[in-house]
Amino acid sequence: MGLLAVFWYNAVYLHIKRKSAFASVPGSIAGAIPPVIGFTAL
Repeated sequence: MGLLAVFWYNAVYLHIKRKSAFASVPGSIAGAIPPVIGFTAL
């Protein structure tokens, strides 16, 4: 999950953020992954 978060942020979100105003959708996924990691660690 941690590697997925790093990949999603660096490979997907940063490139979309520069090109589109609709970057909040992939950004919300990048922001939701750390709480999911904490939830699954329980």
